[in-house]
Amino acid sequence: MPHWTDGPESILAPTSIDAFMDVHWDGVPLIVQNRGADLYRDLLSIDALDALIHGSGWQVPTFRLVKEGNQIPHEHYTVDGIPWGTGSVSGFMEREHIRQFMRDGATFVMESCQRIHPSIGHLSRLFEQTFNCPSAVNLYVTPPAAQGFQPHFDVQNVFVLQLHGSKQWKVYGPHIEHPLPSQAIDGAVPPGPLLHDVTLHPGDLLYLPRGYVHVAHTTEELSAHLSVSMLPTTWADVFKELIQTLPHDARFRSSVPLHPKGPAEASEAMESTFEELMTAFQSGSDLEDALDGMARRFVATRLPATSGQLHTLADATPISLNSTLKRHPDIVWRVESDGEQAHLHFHGKTTSVPWTAIQALRIIAEGEPFTVSNIPGELSDDIRCQLAQHLFDEGFLVRC
Repeated sequence: MPHWTDGPESILAPTSIDAFMDVHWDGVPLIVQNRGADLYRDLLSIDALDALIHGSGWQVPTFRLVKEGNQIPHEHYTVDGIPWGTGSVSGFMEREHIRQFMRDGATFVMESCQRIHPSIGHLSRLFEQTFNCPSAVNLYVTPPAAQGFQPHFDVQNVFVLQLHGSKQWKVYGPHIEHPLPSQAIDGAVPPGPLLHDVTLHPGDLLYLPRGYVHVAHTTEELSAHLSVSMLPTTWADVFKELIQTLPHDARFRSSVPLHPKGPAEASEAMESTFEELMTAFQSGSDLEDALDGMARRFVATRLPATSGQLHTLADATPISLNSTLKRHPDIVWRVESDGEQAHLHFHGKTTSVPWTAIQALRIIAEGEPFTVSNIPGELSDDIRCQLAQHLFDEGFLVRC
């Protein structure tokens, strides 16, 4: 039976990943229904949801309340100056006020849940591993017959996973095609032509590419859904990356005269210099170098996958040639070579070996279980054990 732990391939089914990328990723919305609530089983049960909101003490800005597009000032549902050890904390959730606002129709929003909830963190990593871009997951809990937001659009691609209850969504044409974060609009926007009017039930999926205007309200039952946001890399990002190399060329550091009183008048010499610099920019820019740099930053800035580390600390048995290991499933990684050494990047860390052992790093990182004695390459048995022990201690590898 399909389950969310199988990743986006199951969450999008019956739409394949390839078909999704071709038609929907930067294209049109997708609705998938009638798969049953078991698809999201164990992701966030109603009991776990209740405990998350009312049994835990969160501080702003990890959560907020909104009603019909208006942010409720957090001073109305938080408390300051709570004694805590040798100090005090502020902006702490006041549970009874939260409940009262929700009874009056406010939507509870918990942002970046992947940072605080293990299952949601795993969900986020599955999306990051599939689409290779940052993923933040927000939780929205809306009481019956209520509306949290006015018609608006997002600057990220959003997967809506309906966990509990039902919610009616209206999806309109895009306000801006493929908007960038700098083009976000805070507040309501006028909707365009109505494309979809759909009610989501547990197990359903709605995918909204960035820019599509949408609005939602609950039916006669409480609704809880997760929004998995994906911020894709754009050509604008690539050119920003390339522009960062310009200061290395002295010609781009030359001064340019301005005409503050206007209008601007570029001399023939300036026009000639501009054309020369544009040619230099094009000939001196390396697209693959830019993409590599952006990919390294993506890998380095992923949240560490630290589950199981206490077991590792308590495990005094050394790694041997007979040990069977595999990569921690939640890790986003990268293997590359600079011609002299091969490097394995993860969690902002780097493990390096002679470049001739790059295949060993790839075999280790691919995720399939392996026995240390079978690590390929021109490595001694001692080096095989040392490499495996190091990656085990760093949390990259776990025992099978």
